[in-house]
Amino acid sequence: MRLRPVSEEYSQCLPIARFASLWRKAFALSLFMPAFALGCQLPTGEMFQEPVTSVMQVSPLPVTRVADTGPDILTADSGNSVTHPPLERFRATYRANYRGLPIRANGVRELIHEPDGSFRLTTEASAMFISVSEETRFHVQNGRISPLSYLYQRRGLGRNKTVSQRFDKQNAQITHENGVTTTLPDGAYDKLLYQLQMKRDLSDAAAEGRPWPEMNYTVIDGTQPKHYRFRVIGTEEIDTPIGPLMTIKTARVRENSARETTFWLSPEHDFLLVQLQQIEPDGSGFELYLKGLER
Repeated sequence: MRLRPVSEEYSQCLPIARFASLWRKAFALSLFMPAFALGCQLPTGEMFQEPVTSVMQVSPLPVTRVADTGPDILTADSGNSVTHPPLERFRATYRANYRGLPIRANGVRELIHEPDGSFRLTTEASAMFISVSEETRFHVQNGRISPLSYLYQRRGLGRNKTVSQRFDKQNAQITHENGVTTTLPDGAYDKLLYQLQMKRDLSDAAAEGRPWPEMNYTVIDGTQPKHYRFRVIGTEEIDTPIGPLMTIKTARVRENSARETTFWLSPEHDFLLVQLQQIEPDGSGFELYLKGLER
């Protein structure tokens, strides 16, 4: 009896190269919600076909509050009448679906107060053959969020990858993982931290009764600064395990790309990410849904 090669045996399933590529695309969603502690479930044969307003099929989880013993940072931007409340700790869990792959995954994102008065925003991801972790450390000065360091690590399919950045605001420099230094543009953020600034910008507009702003950020992507642009496109009520939430529907604006990225943020929970959808030109993509929240 002739033994079939392994590559032939599995060639009818999912090509490994495409599998790795799709995973990298999915985890590259650091665009808005970068990494999640993804725990993969076995394929059920049931692919995600729900509309974006559907109720998640998970057991309801209550919102629990943890006593806040972190530093009292009550500041206001220079020239801005809005007083920002302290940044609250949170731990949000999510369910993820990957279009075109028989994968269901879970995710976690957490904001932590450090003893020295700084903050740490972390996300982690692991599922099947790949894991991703991402972390930004930052502080708040005069009402402005300023990055201190950023670390991204990917392990698994394909080549491992590490990206690190140390921000020296005084000398306007960034030191990268290979020792190279580049110029730190004024007001620039790392690929995780700009998301927190976006929440504050939306919160400011809501507090002042202003129209939703078009949001523009300079983001350090690798060693190069890039321009990220976002726009509010409407409101929508979403059913979630913590109850129905009215959300602000927001999209990334791209001039020369057919990729569509839309996310839903809850003003009731300090503009927490409730839902995200990214669709590639070929129809593949990624969806993320809030599953639970602790404060």
